[in-house]
Amino acid sequence: MKKNRRKNTTTSNQGITLIALIITIIVMLILVGVTINVALQGGLFTTAKEAVKQTQIAQVKEMIVSDILTKQTQKRRRRYNKRRVKRDIREIF
Repeated sequence: MKKNRRKNTTTSNQGITLIALIITIIVMLILVGVTINVALQGGLFTTAKEAVKQTQIAQVKEMIVSDILTKQTQKRRRRYNKRRVKRDIREIF
């Protein structure tokens, strides 16, 4: 009699595991579908590309300012204080 109880328990456990697996797969497919939809129609990739462009522009500006200030410092051979640096940067941009 004990063997019959174990078989029933094992069979029902396997059924529950299979159902849990199927439900998990369905939930994951729904999440993937929603994520792809939001990414494509929400403009996520467009926004990311625009952010990359703006970052590159800011890096180039920073390099230009740094180069100009370095050259001006070499010409003048004097120390810069914060006020002079700010003034020169405002003149550049």
